[in-house]
Amino acid sequence: MQILLEAVFTALLLLAAGWDFARRRIPDGVVLGIALTGAAAFWVMPQIGAAERFVGLWAVSVPVLLLTLLRPGAFGGGDIKLLAAGGLFLGARLIWEAFLWGMVAAGLWSLVLLLSGRGARAKFALGPFLCLGMLLVQKALP
Repeated sequence: MQILLEAVFTALLLLAAGWDFARRRIPDGVVLGIALTGAAAFWVMPQIGAAERFVGLWAVSVPVLLLTLLRPGAFGGGDIKLLAAGGLFLGARLIWEAFLWGMVAAGLWSLVLLLSGRGARAKFALGPFLCLGMLLVQKALP
């Protein structure tokens, strides 16, 4: 059953990444699906405890929300909700690792944009990079 749940999580992340890449928006329904997958993981994957999952819900999303309130536009609302839902599935430790990998990937993409002459102000969707980070750390699930 864990394999099925991980496959659903993966499919929803790919859907979120593709949608955000194409439209710069992550549908609430996809985020809700990820959150429901995280809720199901409480029973299907008990090796990550309820407290770890609950903290994961808030661990990255709240600091990112606060940063966005201090600096509007730093992150989109869909990115914040995606991180919360992903944290419910992955738990606190893995959502931090996912966030780190996602930000490293986004930073490398920014460097590519700078070197290609597209400019320092080029805007791109962050969601695909956050999804990539979550996909990378998913392999570390117990």
